[in-house]
Amino acid sequence: MGRISDSIAVPINAVVAGTDPVGINEFAAWALPTHYPMAQVIGHFGIDGQDTLLMLAADRTAPYTGQPMSIQNLINAAPNLVILRGGSINDVKDVSASSAAAAVSNCIANHREILRRMVAGGLKVLDCGIFGYGDGSLANNSNPTVARNALLQVNAALAAMANEADFRNSVRFISPLNTLHDSSGKFLPGMTIDGLHLSLAGGLALARLEADAITAWLGAGTGTAYPGANLMFNAAMTMTDVPGVTPTGFSATGSNAAVSNQLVEQIGGKTFFTARGGLPSGSSSVVMRLPFKLAGLGANEVIGCEFDFLCERLSGSTPRLTEFDARQRYVWAGGTVTHYAGYSARATSAATTTAASLSGRVVFLPLRLPASGATFDSANQSELWLNLGFGTSASSVVKVGVGNPRLVRV
Repeated sequence: MGRISDSIAVPINAVVAGTDPVGINEFAAWALPTHYPMAQVIGHFGIDGQDTLLMLAADRTAPYTGQPMSIQNLINAAPNLVILRGGSINDVKDVSASSAAAAVSNCIANHREILRRMVAGGLKVLDCGIFGYGDGSLANNSNPTVARNALLQVNAALAAMANEADFRNSVRFISPLNTLHDSSGKFLPGMTIDGLHLSLAGGLALARLEADAITAWLGAGTGTAYPGANLMFNAAMTMTDVPGVTPTGFSATGSNAAVSNQLVEQIGGKTFFTARGGLPSGSSSVVMRLPFKLAGLGANEVIGCEFDFLCERLSGSTPRLTEFDARQRYVWAGGTVTHYAGYSARATSAATTTAASLSGRVVFLPLRLPASGATFDSANQSELWLNLGFGTSASSVVKVGVGNPRLVRV
């Protein structure tokens, strides 16, 4: 769930910086801002493994933290929009030929009640259905065709449900067909890591569907999550160590990758710092660092941060993207905090997405600077960081870039 309006015009529930890393590493649940930056995620009410019946529980709480996560708690959080990814595959993944009909019927009835409660609570809901089933280690139904037929029936019912009189003003359904799964219900190549859950590419593809649906329904975003005065050092990349080449202070490095051709480029009307990475067979990574200082910022202030990213295969084999790690590192007298983007992720499965071409925008949750250690360290650079990890079967060359960085007092 989240905001879809100017983040300065809405209450900010900022993550509070401590001396430990803060953030959430679950790419698919947080990827929407890559394509619709103004969609500020303000809460995640999904619990792994739960089906639609459990989603209706009045006393639903998060594992480990005990955070209340019932539908009423979601309503109380007052989001502008709920992204409902609760088809749910957990209702139908284990069905047999004899149990499928009842499972489908129960799933549809429970989903209807979920929507009824959300709409009664004044919420708008973007319903995403069930993404697909198989192939992968967790797609172990002995008759996967039955599970796939069940998910297709559920998705068809949810599409029709969104057009019913009780829901049509508050609910929109987006179909994953031909984006995440094929006409049989099977995941398309690269969209899943294990047969049930989305890969990095699957998360980006779903986010693109969601962004297009939000634009058509509620209007286009501005493309900037955090408007206002940009405090980012050398954001326009006009200061360079070598004219037209490496921006002053910026750097690109490789782990088991040969980094070269560090450039300032205009791509799609935006200024990017790019580097070429020569990837050998096996595992490697390219890291882009953008420096900044906390001069002018004080204790307890809230800051917002965002930047564009791109990854493009230039030649050789098409690599798998095995890690997407976006973070901010803040340094002040007496402490350091690392603030991860909500959709940093690491995937160990060989079924991870290919990285022939990926792009989007990293939008961090607002961060409240610490109350203690109020003297921020201008001698040590804080930095933005983007680490892309790759796996290749043969050598490859990729271009990685970061652009339009913004650091804003909120």
